[in-house]
Amino acid sequence: VDNHRSMPGIDNQYANMVDQKVNYILGKRMSIQTGNDKYTDALNLVFDKDFHRMMQGVATDAFNGGLAWVHPYYNDAGEMVFKHFPAQSIFPFWADDAHTQLDMAVRYYETIAYISKVARTVQHIEVYSKAGLQRYILESGRMIPDKDMPEVAYAVDADGNKLAWQRIPLVAFKYNQHEIPLIKRAITLQDAINNTRSNWDINMNEDIRDTILVLRNYDGTSLDEFRQKLIQHGAVKVSDGGDVTTLRIERDATNYAEYLKETKRALIENARGFDAKDDRMANNPNEMNLRSMYSDIDLDADMMETQFQAAFDQLLW
Repeated sequence: VDNHRSMPGIDNQYANMVDQKVNYILGKRMSIQTGNDKYTDALNLVFDKDFHRMMQGVATDAFNGGLAWVHPYYNDAGEMVFKHFPAQSIFPFWADDAHTQLDMAVRYYETIAYISKVARTVQHIEVYSKAGLQRYILESGRMIPDKDMPEVAYAVDADGNKLAWQRIPLVAFKYNQHEIPLIKRAITLQDAINNTRSNWDINMNEDIRDTILVLRNYDGTSLDEFRQKLIQHGAVKVSDGGDVTTLRIERDATNYAEYLKETKRALIENARGFDAKDDRMANNPNEMNLRSMYSDIDLDADMMETQFQAAFDQLLW
């Protein structure tokens, strides 16, 4: 995904689908409703604007990775805060087949350290269990306890006693029940769009295989010599009655445009998004047409909402 975003000339319809879905589900701040006004006010203090901004990143990562992780913890000021871990950085060990409870989890990440002004990549491993957090440095295939802070308690009380949760403080926010990324449904169509555009760009440029030169009474010895003189001087010499004409391969832009249009439409349908440029919006944007246009993204949003509600129950615990 990141490569597609950075490459020039790429028509990244998949990235548009991800942004569209994230803003469709979490474009506005979440509304918290409970039966207790004091509890609602307390939750609003915790689930603030920073939390909502983090949740947009969580949703994006859930689409791209199948799931994303939220780690609740206490900062140095004793405040409960939340950290987002991407899917690829966490290796979960599930306690059940439905992937709802964790036995333990391992986090892998890298940092850059400077030793004698030389940059060095440091590989970190964190092991999350019910007892607490153990930190290691990976060197030559061996896990060595991190000398700076080998063990970290999930919480510490006023007397300095280390406390732990009854559950591992990692909550999985899933895109769907099977934790399958959105890209699985769109990768072949996205590649087809990019390949079609790339081939068209190549074919539109002047090339020796696209233009066939027809020579009559050429005053030279070989075709190689002809090409060399043509490039060098921009002209060639022919005998009396000679001529140079061209036969050019013409490509039908209509077929190209129609194929690209249908492929984009197929990607949007398979990614369960909506086309803001749909003809139904231009001709007769009535309520029935709007419902039809938004039916796929509503289906996906409802499925994701079910997973996120279950994750919020765990986070509230």
